[in-house]
Amino acid sequence: MRWVKDFSRGLLPGLVVAGMLSGCASVPERELENAFTYRRLKPAKTSAVEPIESEYQELASEAWRIMEAGGSAQFVSILERGDDALLARVHLIRSARKSIDLQTFSWEDDPTSRFVFDELVKAAERGVLVRVLIDALNVPAKPQLLARMVGAHRNLEIAIYKPLSGVAKRGPLGFWDNLFFKARRVNRRMHNKLLLTDGRIGIVGGRNYANAYFDRDSTFLFRDRDVVVAGPVVTDIQESFQLFWSDKNAVFFTQLLDVQKA
Repeated sequence: MRWVKDFSRGLLPGLVVAGMLSGCASVPERELENAFTYRRLKPAKTSAVEPIESEYQELASEAWRIMEAGGSAQFVSILERGDDALLARVHLIRSARKSIDLQTFSWEDDPTSRFVFDELVKAAERGVLVRVLIDALNVPAKPQLLARMVGAHRNLEIAIYKPLSGVAKRGPLGFWDNLFFKARRVNRRMHNKLLLTDGRIGIVGGRNYANAYFDRDSTFLFRDRDVVVAGPVVTDIQESFQLFWSDKNAVFFTQLLDVQKA
């Protein structure tokens, strides 16, 4: 008990100081007009590579034709296995013609997420406008990595939802600072997970972006399910994404000071 008391006496003053210092560093909110932090997406530097043909694109067109004729149709596929879930994402990214929107709670720096990101960059290179929104609690927090990601292509933008400070890298007291002094902000997170292509086809479900969600971890795997939907109902998914993307708490990586420096 003496050790606990002595430890708490030393810890609490340190936490108070950390909290005071963290309070001095403002948490950024979305900026739209600053030329450095935001450049409105426009197709640029397109390559000669064409999007692949996709049955999902054909099904989406069929669903819209049925709707215009006064009927109702949605085409749905269930993704149980990690391999199928990853392949479906890659397939839709490669088939995209105009836009890709990706929203997730967690993005790990591992081979699976790097593979997906490489596919997103290739889509941007052929003129697709790509937007990625990640919850701020679960991003690869190395500023150098984030700087490389945001600078990958002009047609690709990355934002994080509700950052806890003005920098990406958390210090040694970052966890305790967030727990004691930012509990309300820490608790209200974005758990949405979706991938949209051309506003016509969407994947929604439980998978984040890491090896463990796609059967690619040797020690631990998550058991999840996704659904692919092609048809007019995807407009509701698009509206949900846009609601978060336009929120003041959706901050561009380039607004974080250490990412700017990198």
